[in-house]
Amino acid sequence: MTDVRIVSEALLANGDWRPELFSEYAAERAERMRRLRISAALSSRILNEFGPEAEARRRRIGERMRADPTLQLTQLAAIIGPYAVPEFAFTDETIEKILA
Repeated sequence: MTDVRIVSEALLANGDWRPELFSEYAAERAERMRRLRISAALSSRILNEFGPEAEARRRRIGERMRADPTLQLTQLAAIIGPYAVPEFAFTDETIEKILA
């Protein structure tokens, strides 16, 4: 469900617009933003560091991602949407696997 729909349905269904009414929206948004922050941080780490070590790391990451395409999912979240990507793409274990 989209965030606009969550908020509009809550407002239309209830005349009492206390903050608790938006708890579902707040939880959904927190998770969505968490996933997007992880995706952005990973992309930044891969693409915005320079020098021989960073170039070598990018090469290794590229090889790893070609061998295991699921490792591309974390970065794809920013393009295809944070919920189009499975939860495992945002775990510390997956990020460590990508950057190792």
